[in-house]
Amino acid sequence: MSFRVPPSIILSGVDDVALSHFFDTAPTGYPIFYSYYHEPEPFITGDYFTLTAYKAAWAHIAALADAAHNSELRSTLIMMAWDLTPDSGINWKNFLPSAGVITTLGWDAYPAGSVHDQNPQATPPADFMGPAVAASRSVGLPFGFAEFALATQSGRPEWLTEVANYLQSSGALFGILFDPPGARWGDLNDAPSIEAWRKAVARSACRLMDLTVIEDILRFPGA
Repeated sequence: MSFRVPPSIILSGVDDVALSHFFDTAPTGYPIFYSYYHEPEPFITGDYFTLTAYKAAWAHIAALADAAHNSELRSTLIMMAWDLTPDSGINWKNFLPSAGVITTLGWDAYPAGSVHDQNPQATPPADFMGPAVAASRSVGLPFGFAEFALATQSGRPEWLTEVANYLQSSGALFGILFDPPGARWGDLNDAPSIEAWRKAVARSACRLMDLTVIEDILRFPGA
């Protein structure tokens, strides 16, 4: 579950009732990974709001979640694996709120060429996911992959099997294949790839999730 509300609104408390209702009524029995501003980097570097305000809002939200006394609620900071490259100019650790606010890290990681659909390559998962695994371990936080996809059918069935194996062996808590409506480059529309991913999910001991990332907005009009 991911939602976007400006930090100023969160910190004003106007959404406390709605957020508390969501946390208080959330089911138990399986983990619920909730995220505030999936991929916050462009909002902060673009001066939509400050990093200080963002981290303060995260702390406010996590406190409301903690009040629900549901251990299955997992505060999940989702960032781009691109941040881990020197060209990004970003120190991803700066986005972490104070200790204890974030319980899980999520990463959006893509193989070479897929994001811009320019000569996409079936890059080995250790190459494009490995840095995120290492970064997560460096701060002692469990992790998963909130987005990945390959923008070509060539070699994709085998690649999906390889990625699924890597997710399981790396200890990732979740892996979400990004297959959004209308995004042609990520469209999983060939039968061999669909079958390969279905088999990967079916055999997964880690309950890999065959989901589409959906932004579920908890702010209502004007969110």
